[in-house]
Order: sequence, then structure tokens, then C-alpha cells
Amino acid sequence: MRSSLLARSGLFVLLLFVSLLNTSFADGNLTLRMKHFSRPGAQPILMVHGLAENDRLWDGAPLANGQSNSMARFFYEQGFDVWVGNMRGAGTAGYRSDSPPGEAQRWTVEDYAIFDYPTLIQKVSQSTGQKVWVVTHSMGAWALEGALAGLEYDSHGNPVPNFDRGQKLSEKIRGVVSIAGIYNFSWNHSIQNITSSPVKNREDFYQSNYELELLSRMSAIYPLLHHIDRVSFQWVRSALGFRMNQIPWIGGQLASLYSSMQNGLIESPLLDMFFDSQNVTEEQIKSYGKDGLEDLNPRLLEQVANSILQQKTLSYFDGFPSANTYHYESVRSHRIQSVLRLPMLFVAGTHDRLANASMIFRDGYLATQAPDKDFIAVDAGHLDVINGLNARDRVWLPTMAWMRQH
Repeated sequence: MRSSLLARSGLFVLLLFVSLLNTSFADGNLTLRMKHFSRPGAQPILMVHGLAENDRLWDGAPLANGQSNSMARFFYEQGFDVWVGNMRGAGTAGYRSDSPPGEAQRWTVEDYAIFDYPTLIQKVSQSTGQKVWVVTHSMGAWALEGALAGLEYDSHGNPVPNFDRGQKLSEKIRGVVSIAGIYNFSWNHSIQNITSSPVKNREDFYQSNYELELLSRMSAIYPLLHHIDRVSFQWVRSALGFRMNQIPWIGGQLASLYSSMQNGLIESPLLDMFFDSQNVTEEQIKSYGKDGLEDLNPRLLEQVANSILQQKTLSYFDGFPSANTYHYESVRSHRIQSVLRLPMLFVAGTHDRLANASMIFRDGYLATQAPDKDFIAVDAGHLDVINGLNARDRVWLPTMAWMRQH
């Protein structure tokens, strides 16, 4: 068991009523778009994605058996006014938010925190006249911490907190549900303690991510990221979405072979890092891969790698952190009032190798000095914690019940 799990780790290194709402940034150069499942007068919810994700995460297509694959539509059917936000450069057809002109996907978590989050929250709050429940996933939680700290750029372009700004934003928020949130990059079984605490079983495997740790140490490739516009996942989308039987005659002959190749990709360490194979169907993975997987921003990728090396969620830096590097965890301090008044629910997948449950419990739930908080652990991976086979009973229903109690 141990050898097979370690081998898998080393095989691959990183790789209804819907309306379109346009929201412009203050500089007028960028438009964010949201899906809106409109229920006027009801409690508004804003759902925000993470890295390489978009609105498809929250609004998956129905399965062939008719089973719902949409957390957004579920909450709408339960009486909520649901808004699904796309941050810059993300979104399915018709709901895609703009990329800043000339930036070639070179924004950072700070841009999400300083511009995108406040704009989305303010728009929903103004449109409804109510405080908003913010439900976020993965890197979305990282960026939200910056928004709640009131991050802004100083005259030198460095991100600095403005807690008055953060307080004003928090006054528009009723509470936060963080699902598979990134609060640190650390694993109980790390390459740093591989001799003293190696991976011995499947439980240990879910508390490790040797692939990302090794990749983050390949500093020689970082300069190359400055010369590319994006790290494309088009090949994944094409491989999962292509139908061989569309090809006349020979396509039917090759269909079974190509199906085996698709299944091989689905079972690869690349997708295993995102899904718990026991909690998701092949149909769900293919559906998500078609239009739910965004290309990677090279600067964001470098920011993640730097934060893995430092084992902290940090602002972007080129080379080495400096005195101007912002530490996102500072907003969890008891000294920061903006978070203290917000109810917070942390949801973690016990089979999540990107945002492992131990990290979320330690660095999210315990470290956040909010008096009204709770923690839920679910047998799920990073993406299927939201739309997996057990999501309705283990995540959607408990989350809704918790929100209605607050």
C-alpha cells in the first residue's frame, strides 16, 4: 500500500431564473459577471470560486440520472437569493468576467482581495439591501481574508491592510462559509519530515502532497513563468470532452480505446489531486472538465509556490519575501475586529490533498478568533466536497441548517 501510494505521488508533478449581471470596477476597465438565481426579498448568498475555477463549480450540469449537481440551484430551491460570482478572467460562456486589458493573466491574490471581492459583495448588498452570506472555496478563502483586512495598494504598489476599509466591507456580510479554504500550505507528512514521518497508509497519503512540495522547490522554472501568458489546461478539456464516435466510420472502431485513455486521465494523479474517486462519477469529472477548469495564471502559480515554500499564505513576491510582503493570516488575529463579528463555518474534505482537513482545522478554525464558528469534516476531495455524491447530505443540508441558525 505504501509503495503504491508513494508511486502515485511521484508519477505526475502538477500538472430556472438566471440573469447576467455586469459589475464594473472603479477604474472602469473591468467587468465582473455573475449568475443570479433571483428570489427578490430572500436572504442573498454570494458564492465565489478559487484558483482555476469558475461558476461551474457551484452550478454543475444535472447528471444523466436526473440527480442535481448544483449547490447554487439547491439553495435557490430552498428559498435563498443566490448569486454566483466570477472573478477576473473566469467564467463559463455568457458569464465570463473580463481580464484586465494588457495584463495577460498576471494578476495575483491581492487583486482578487482588493478589487474583485469588494466589488462582488458591494453589488449584491446594494442590489438586495441586505447583508450577504459569502460562500467561498479554496483560494477564494485566501483572497477573502485579504478583503476583510481591507487590503489596498500603497503608493509603491505594496499591499497594505486598511482595517477601516475591511470593517466597512464586513458590515455588508452576514457570515462566511469557507469550503476547502486555503489558510496555509503545510501537510502532516511532508518531504521535510519524510524520514521521521513517512506516508505509511491511505490516511497518511491524504495528509501529504509531495508533488506540490517538490514542484515549489524547482525555482529554476520560476523565471520561465514571466514569459508565458498562461498555463493552459485546454488539453485536459479536449481529452475529456472529445467524442471519438463523431469521426465517420473509424471513430466507432476507436471509441472503446479512446474511452480507456479518458479513464486513464481521470484516474491520474493530476485529477486525483482534485477529486476523491469514491465520491464522484466519471460523468461529473468529464462535465466539469469541459468548461469548469480555467487556465492557470503564471503569477498566481508562482505565488502559490512561494507560499508552499514559506508554509504561509503570502502576497506575491519575486524571489524572496521582504518587509513589504503581506501575511494573510494576520486577519485571524484577535486584534482585528472585522472578522470577530462574523459567524464562520469551515468545511473540510478528509480526502483533500490540496487543502487538507488538519490544516483547515488548525490554521483556519482554531486560529480565527471568531466567537461564533463551527467546523465540519466530510469524506471528500477538493472539488467534490461541493458537488460529489455525498455533497447534498454531508455539505449542502448541514450548511443550510447552520446558516439558518445564524
